[in-house]
Amino acid sequence: MEEVEEAVAVVDADPSPVTGRICRIMLDNMTLEQMKEAVKLVGTKCDTEASGNVTMDTVNAIGGCG
Repeated sequence: MEEVEEAVAVVDADPSPVTGRICRIMLDNMTLEQMKEAVKLVGTKCDTEASGNVTMDTVNAIGGCG
């Protein structure tokens, strides 16, 4: 199966159409609250990855998003 990655900047209420064909969603330039909500919505349907604005100062807080 071909791996497909998707970068998102907006949290959608229903990630089902995306997670059916994508193995990883990159949470691009989101606030911590947006990342927490995205991880909660996606659950275990696919991997999530923080991208953009990740620094040594923010990495621990981002890691706590889920």
